[in-house]
Amino acid sequence: MPKLALLCVAVLAIRTLTGPSINEFRETEETIESRTIIFLVDGSSSMLEIFLGSKDKESKAEIGNKIVLDLLRSRLGKKDRASYWLFASNPYPVQSFTTNDQMFYLQVGDAPWAVSSCSKLPPGRCANIKDAGGTALHVALQRLIIYIDEDEEASRASQIYLFIVSDAEVYGDPENELKSIQRRNVVPYLVFIAGKKFTGDEGQEDGGTRVSAKPPASFAGQIHRYGGKVFDVRDEDSIPRLSDEIENLETDLIRLKKYTWKIGLFQVFLSLVLIGTFFIIIMALLMEIFWTTYP
Repeated sequence: MPKLALLCVAVLAIRTLTGPSINEFRETEETIESRTIIFLVDGSSSMLEIFLGSKDKESKAEIGNKIVLDLLRSRLGKKDRASYWLFASNPYPVQSFTTNDQMFYLQVGDAPWAVSSCSKLPPGRCANIKDAGGTALHVALQRLIIYIDEDEEASRASQIYLFIVSDAEVYGDPENELKSIQRRNVVPYLVFIAGKKFTGDEGQEDGGTRVSAKPPASFAGQIHRYGGKVFDVRDEDSIPRLSDEIENLETDLIRLKKYTWKIGLFQVFLSLVLIGTFFIIIMALLMEIFWTTYP
């Protein structure tokens, strides 16, 4: 009897090491503290120009993608609920809201840098959409308003943080759209990427080429008026400051639904092994006592 029990326990122990599981669909819900963030990245034709602060002649489009990746790298493990959009004449969703920061990081890393007219970019970095090279921020905001209203968690969030990564060469006044997103508790931030084409209200000479010193005062003023801030990526401390800014932002309780197909049985098998081991020890002790006392 003890030998048979020992054999059963040994078999259970070996099975436990193989990670036993059963195929079963299960839905669970978890509540976490999170910040709702939307990255709206400019992919217009103006972003193909050389970034003012670049030493390697990188385009503003490439810098925009790198800035978001650097920021996401600093936010790994923070449980942000984030979404990523590329916009030009129209907005294009790249990644819907998710709290899976590692998957989100990979999606952004593989995303196109620009929408059209970008033959100079590396393969896979252009979305190749015809006649879509404008910078219609107001159109992108209109689509985001619908997106937020349709998302259950976003529509009830106390604050949503919108990071507009752009050279600020927008056409069309986004004033009405900024008012609309403010009513939805959206705070806009501008991550400004300066280029070697003059776009701001102030400029300077750089080898005979006029360059932007800062974004248009009218647009920057709108960002400040609706509660946001402007970050210039030429400042090496802009990403750390931006990450600190996000860390100090208000959080919400977010309900997450998780779906699993395999249910792990490791703990069940481990419990059986421990119970079996305890049973064998008790049997051995009793047999030793009774065999010794009553041979």
